[in-house]
Amino acid sequence: MDEKENGSAGQKVIVFADDNKPNGLTWAKYGKSIHRYRYWLLGFTLVGAIAGYLSAALILNPKREKMSLTFSYDIPLRKDANSGTSTYFDGSAFDYRAMISEDNVKAVAEKTDKDGNLLFSVDADKLIEKNALSVTETKAEDASVPPSYTLTTNPSYFASSRQAKSFLQAVAMTLADQAEEKLQGYRLSNPLDSINTQTTFDSDLSLLDRQYQLLENTYTSLSSRFGSDAFITDTDTVAMAKTAFETNYAGASSNLFQEMKASLSTSLYVKFTNTPEGVEAALSKLNRQLESSKDLLRQENAQIENYKTVLATYQGMKSTTTAFDDMTKAYYQAMEQRENTLTYFVSLGMKLADDATSSDRYNPDKYVSSGGGRIGKMKEVQSGSEEGKAWASECASFRDLVTTYQGEMKESTTDAENAVKTLYGKYAASGIRYNSVTGITDSGHVSGALTGLLGAAVVFLVASLIGGGIYAAHPENDTKKTNTEEKKA
Repeated sequence: MDEKENGSAGQKVIVFADDNKPNGLTWAKYGKSIHRYRYWLLGFTLVGAIAGYLSAALILNPKREKMSLTFSYDIPLRKDANSGTSTYFDGSAFDYRAMISEDNVKAVAEKTDKDGNLLFSVDADKLIEKNALSVTETKAEDASVPPSYTLTTNPSYFASSRQAKSFLQAVAMTLADQAEEKLQGYRLSNPLDSINTQTTFDSDLSLLDRQYQLLENTYTSLSSRFGSDAFITDTDTVAMAKTAFETNYAGASSNLFQEMKASLSTSLYVKFTNTPEGVEAALSKLNRQLESSKDLLRQENAQIENYKTVLATYQGMKSTTTAFDDMTKAYYQAMEQRENTLTYFVSLGMKLADDATSSDRYNPDKYVSSGGGRIGKMKEVQSGSEEGKAWASECASFRDLVTTYQGEMKESTTDAENAVKTLYGKYAASGIRYNSVTGITDSGHVSGALTGLLGAAVVFLVASLIGGGIYAAHPENDTKKTNTEEKKA
């Protein structure tokens, strides 16, 4: 108990100290401090909310936010069943990583609208320098299902999220556009223009036969890819087109070109101009072919012997190797080619000498003139005999037939090309299939409202605790309030 004397009134005022009252911050004082400093706390809390929101918008999100586009391509590509690789229709390899190549990104950034205005106001050089774009491939377990791709970027490189989305879609679409462009420029291999007056009937018919096989395989491939009932035109399906093609060139047991070439072994037709000069030129050409066939046989004999020597080194090995398989394949191809060379060599008018043995069959030095063959026929024409005239007429008719089929096969090639373009353009050129409605997903984004609320809460708590500490450190606050209340009483 303390005693104080009131000098003015001559009275004593006794003040009782409450020793049980805590001097620190209590819940009551904390509440009173909030009320006392409420305007300051409101201001600080507002600043905290703004700081929290801006930290998400300007600091956290630009570093963490990712925007991804997940999709699969539905574009005209040719897939190799053995290697699993895909190529465009111009033969170039399809590489999904090309979509984020420097050239491609710059091309997209430079795209303009119909008025010449840039579609995207983005810094392509910065995107490339910072590796702002990435793409990954995800292959399905089922090989028939096309792989999906995920194209990712950071939206901070763009003016808005909307622009970033549009840019990603444009980047992904570039490969689809390239595939469509290359499809329209697609051309089937067509060596038929190489058939001319200087080529032989044998080589002409080989070219026609190879072209026939190519076109037949093309229709078979289209049937496998799109189904035999897929429509190429409003009325014709793949099956109908293939049947019409095969019927047009059908022979008795194989296609016409194989049968026509087989007939040359007995007819021995030669392509020439039926004039004295033309006949002389044809004879000279046949004699040159005779000498070149001899040289070719010698080269092929040496090559085959070399293959035999190399293959002998693989004998006794426990397992075959790729090199062994490749060498074996080359060996049999060389054997087949030598047989063709020998057949033409004999057709020119050569036969084995009487003293030759079976082992000399491929030795051109063991052959002598038979007096017949193509060279013998041409000599008949040169002599002006009736037999020679009849044979020359047959040669001319055969040449006209080959020329006719050359023209028809060119048209068939164009028809097959158009079938490829139509079917791939109709059924496999929709471009991109997104894996969701928009195909766009955001990740790493922090809500500005959430960080604003968190900032406000933290600042309020800190500021209110500081205010409460200040309030508790000055007990006269309570005393003043008590005295004021007593005086009012």
